Amino acid sequence: MSDQNSLENVDPVDIELAALAKKLSNDPATRKDFLRLVKKHNPAQPIPELDVEDRISALAAPHIQKVAKLEADLLKRDVAGRIEEKRSALREQGYSRDDVAAIEKLMVEKQIPSHDTAASYFKMEKQTATPTPTSLQTGVNTLPIDRKAIKEAGGIRNWSRMEAHKAADEILKGRVKLH
Repeated sequence: MSDQNSLENVDPVDIELAALAKKLSNDPATRKDFLRLVKKHNPAQPIPELDVEDRISALAAPHIQKVAKLEADLLKRDVAGRIEEKRSALREQGYSRDDVAAIEKLMVEKQIPSHDTAASYFKMEKQTATPTPTSLQTGVNTLPIDRKAIKEAGGIRNWSRMEAHKAADEILKGRVKLH
């Protein structure tokens, strides 16, 4: 009588494959993938471990999708609210709706992430240069009457240099009246 448990006539490759299958099915890291391959090969094969998980996933899927959609909608609403707050803040600073649209266009074109930074850039871009005056009037410019003031300044050249610096300072401080 032949022994059914004997491995005498079994191909050594089949023995290696059986050992590998056992190893894969017992390893927690590969067990689920191994069982999925078995199920893929024979869909009718009952594997409770997978069948229960698949049924629960199928029942939960619509709810998970609904929650994900709600989260996405909330995020969109939150972002839209923050953008509208930034727009309102710009309008409160005196920018028109057209200005705000131009600022946001700058944000896209120049890759500026901040409304405030883009507004500063927009303001500098729109600001015109201060025109150079054609004539200056700083009051009455007269030479000192006594020679003592010229002497104290160290001569006419030093006195004129000091007066030129005073005039430049007045221009820089904006105290000069322009015609």
